[in-house]
Amino acid sequence: MIDVAKTAFKDLIDSLKNKKITCVDIMRQSINSIHKFDSALGCFISVDEEAKLIKLAEESDTRRKSGTQRSDIDGLPVALKDNIVALGIETTCGSKILEGYKPSYDATSVRYLREAGAIIIGKTNMDEFAMGSTCETSAYTKTKNPHDIHRVPGGSSGGSAAAVASGMVPLALGSDTGGSVRQPASFCGVVGIKPTYGLVSRSGLVSYASSLDQIGTFANDVYGSAFLLNYIAKKDEKDSTSFYNYDGDYTKNIDKDIKGLKVAYFPEFMGEGVSDAVKTNFEASLNTLKELGATVDKVDFPAIKYIISTYYFIATAEASSNLSRYDGVKYGLRSEKQQNYEEMLFASRTEGFGKEVKKRILLGNFVLSSGYYDAYYLKAQKLRTFIMKEMQKIFMKYDVIATPTTPEVAFKFGEGTTDPMKLYLSDVTTVIPNLSGLPAISVPSGMVSGLPVGLQLIGKPLSEDLLFNVGYKFEQKKSLSMYPDLSKIDVSQSNSSSKKDAKETKKMSSVYSKEDIKKVSDSYSNREKNTSDRVFCTNLSEQLGKTITMSGSIYKINNLGGIEFYTLRDRTGLTQLVLEGEIARVKLTPLSIVQVKGMVTKEERSPYNGIELKVTELTILSEAASDVPFTVGGNLSNLNLPTLLDNRPISLRNIEILSVFKVQSEIAGSFAEFLRLHNFTEIKTPKIISNETEGGSNIFEIKYFDRQAFLAQSPQFYKQMMVGSGLERVFEIGPVFRAEKHNTVRHLNEYTSLDFEMAFIKDEQDLIDMQEALLIHILKNIKAKYSDVLEYFGQEIIIPTSIPRIHFIEALEIADKLGVKDMDGDISPEGEKVVCKYIEEQYGSQFVYIVGYPVKKRPMYTMQDERLPGYTRSFDLLYKGLEITTGGQRIHNYEALKANMIAFGLNPAAYKDYLETFKFGMPPHGGLGMGLERVTMKLLGLGNVREATLFPRDIGRLEP
Repeated sequence: MIDVAKTAFKDLIDSLKNKKITCVDIMRQSINSIHKFDSALGCFISVDEEAKLIKLAEESDTRRKSGTQRSDIDGLPVALKDNIVALGIETTCGSKILEGYKPSYDATSVRYLREAGAIIIGKTNMDEFAMGSTCETSAYTKTKNPHDIHRVPGGSSGGSAAAVASGMVPLALGSDTGGSVRQPASFCGVVGIKPTYGLVSRSGLVSYASSLDQIGTFANDVYGSAFLLNYIAKKDEKDSTSFYNYDGDYTKNIDKDIKGLKVAYFPEFMGEGVSDAVKTNFEASLNTLKELGATVDKVDFPAIKYIISTYYFIATAEASSNLSRYDGVKYGLRSEKQQNYEEMLFASRTEGFGKEVKKRILLGNFVLSSGYYDAYYLKAQKLRTFIMKEMQKIFMKYDVIATPTTPEVAFKFGEGTTDPMKLYLSDVTTVIPNLSGLPAISVPSGMVSGLPVGLQLIGKPLSEDLLFNVGYKFEQKKSLSMYPDLSKIDVSQSNSSSKKDAKETKKMSSVYSKEDIKKVSDSYSNREKNTSDRVFCTNLSEQLGKTITMSGSIYKINNLGGIEFYTLRDRTGLTQLVLEGEIARVKLTPLSIVQVKGMVTKEERSPYNGIELKVTELTILSEAASDVPFTVGGNLSNLNLPTLLDNRPISLRNIEILSVFKVQSEIAGSFAEFLRLHNFTEIKTPKIISNETEGGSNIFEIKYFDRQAFLAQSPQFYKQMMVGSGLERVFEIGPVFRAEKHNTVRHLNEYTSLDFEMAFIKDEQDLIDMQEALLIHILKNIKAKYSDVLEYFGQEIIIPTSIPRIHFIEALEIADKLGVKDMDGDISPEGEKVVCKYIEEQYGSQFVYIVGYPVKKRPMYTMQDERLPGYTRSFDLLYKGLEITTGGQRIHNYEALKANMIAFGLNPAAYKDYLETFKFGMPPHGGLGMGLERVTMKLLGLGNVREATLFPRDIGRLEP
């Protein structure tokens, strides 16, 4: 079958006409290529459904067979840059602020293509809002150059260029504001054209700079680029700048002789700022044009020194105006910070826009500001007029202007972001046509250091046919092969690795005889069970005078004049070992794992219940290195917390530190025990989810294969689903994730949540009653089993008979009276402390429930309190000055829940699966979540929640 990626476009069209290949064949090759390479290259943000694409291709084949094809493009896949809208396909512009936005219409250029039978395969990656030259500012992925995956593909239309270059699609559309089609075309070794301003409708192109933007075409060769432009170069009433209806065929005279063509070039592009290798290549390109019969003259263009500043002043000014429409009201991202319009607007833009976009908005607002408008923007517009006039003068004498498309080859990743001025100055060769409204094409001109470079040809207005003609003749003369070597992209590493492993396994298995293997296999069923005679520290008092075997680690070492005293530690506690005589010569290092045999004796001076073991046999099972970072069995209070956490695998061997997690285990165990006794069923819910549980920006995003996903903020939706399933009462102990950029003693980005949800409640007080009894159960168990740990940490557990309950408004008044004010409509951490202190003084309780939080402070599923409009049937439980629980009654009515989602600025369609639970009946219910680490912290009087976390994850810690 024909390899579409390596076939000249004209030959591909001829093969379709001659039935050597079908539209389905072409579509399958594109889909297979995307499956194979896009995970490595990142060309696409979204791809339409495979079955739908194949069906459309089949329909095109049917039309072709019956002679009713719509056009020559009928059935061919076309990719769109993700700032060109298409009905029903998400359009993000590479920005978080437009995530999830699905347009209700087609861009005019897309409509023209669909009417002609073209198939829109998907949306390609781009710099955010087309602001960039590397595809690195995209909020979703970094597209890689198919010629070298360590380099950028160019931008902002880098995804389209890389998709064409790698053979994922034969054709693609991009947009060009200052070179965003031509520069990536050059970097990726494909053809890209920016047409005359107004030739292609901008209706449906998300604006960056309206007076500069233009949709352009990509293909692997000039014929393909010309072919695609035929279908979109039409006048459109929806675009007031659209002025010309091209009814010809750009491919018709593409092979015409160019003898006598007059070509100008600018010597300014042969000096500083353009790499020597690119200059050499450009000189060779000029010689090629001469060989084709063109005359080539040097023409000075001193206005070049004004080009970059003029372009960026105008572009950013227009961008700041165009992007003001993204306010979080009608569509796109809306921040959860919504106390008033100004806060919501500011927060939505802060969270939604990336760094480069913010930078250009600020610059644009600056040049448009009243004090600087004349000095910058007005002057830039005058310079633009001057540049246009200078170009007109040149075109009075010449047919085409030739320049290098880019001053350098493709940058390595990071070069542009670390040196933005280098990035901006690299646009110097491409912005002239945008400022002048002229057409310009980039055609591959060769390889420099193994990377593609391009020749840029600039023409008079509406001279696209001439540019295609010159570009085609140049292309044919150079006869370059620009297809990247995709075999260097290791997409099958796991497959090849598994095949290699299989061969190795087969090779190894052949070494052993069947008898050897059977002997080992039989031993599995015939082995004697391990009936260990190991004795533990807590049982030694029962073994006095007996010879026993113990195993554990060396916790402490003392040497007293030829007698070695070691403290052995096992999972139950500590005991003293005494080594005398020959055996004392064995030198043990702290933390070494040993097995010892000896006699249990009474020794009053032993700190461990007056018992010690006189060792007669010693086996070192695992010798510890001597360079332990600190003495584990010593007093670690002189070490700071970061040191202990950096060395967590070692610090956890300290018996006091480890006791924290024994207590924590009992909390979790007692939680589950109590709930099971009260007919709750334990569930396990997904932690990778498709949308936000509680809304807002405090959610971790992850890449889930080719889709965006999130880490669960809570198991809330799933708890409610399982309540509705008929279980009625469910609980879960599991991790939750919050992307909050806090760095306090009370916050973590991953913690363990103790959740339960229960049905057929009257109101939130039923939940509080259940938790109150639950807490009493937990506290009694801790007090009974871990009194020694509580004593070590200097804590006394006061078990409540009942816990005070006060309304949120009352809590605010208490905090206000005690001097904590301006809490922004909520109870601040300081407010929580003073309220708890007040309650303890007044009621003798270390706990207090605060009930009835405001609607705006609770998630969208929280039941409102009909008695106090604006407040909810929700609560927090505070313990020793810290919130340890959040809970409440949930909305169980389907229509009420949908209405509340809308009121919160959420789209119910995004929560379809969740809403299904309520659509088909849901009992009155509610639940809560309790932070395990916070409960542990307060029970033991710890100063930082990280001390109650095995391996903390916070804003600065991802290891160990």
